[in-house]
Amino acid sequence: MVREVIRPGDRVVDATCGNGHDSEFLAAKVGPEGHVWSLDVQDAAVQATRMRLSTAGLAVQSTVVQADHASLATVVPAAWKGTVSAVLFNLGYLPGADRGIRTRPGSTIAALGDALDLLRQDGMVSVVVYPGHEGGADESHAVRGYVSALDPKQFGVWRYESMNGPPTVPWLAIIRRSRHHP
Repeated sequence: MVREVIRPGDRVVDATCGNGHDSEFLAAKVGPEGHVWSLDVQDAAVQATRMRLSTAGLAVQSTVVQADHASLATVVPAAWKGTVSAVLFNLGYLPGADRGIRTRPGSTIAALGDALDLLRQDGMVSVVVYPGHEGGADESHAVRGYVSALDPKQFGVWRYESMNGPPTVPWLAIIRRSRHHP
């Protein structure tokens, strides 16, 4: 679904870059005329993302900074407000790293609000939620409540959840800004 909204030359954001897989995907999609802004709270994630982008020859269209996703509004350039085609979130912790350093409900909800402000008309936010770690169930509940309360005239929301799986199964929320509302 994200592929459908990103065009060469677009502005995109990887709000929780982790090991850089999504940043690499985004940078390849926007090409050298576009730009991806990637952030993560952990230095190891920032370094891994920079290395991945450099190795793939995509560093020129990328900015990678160490920052919490809750600081999205102050880290991403103000000129990007209303112009971003996609913002991606993978919640939880950096695989193989300290599980105590993780996304949390309050900062995630703040980041989602800031991400929606960045979107252009028909732009998309993708949120992968991992409820199976310590604090993950609370964050999952907060995200579910947040997306459920969005104004359907401004945003379309799709949730992909396993109805038969345990409550620890990851799930996906896609939020798309309406074409008719700024």
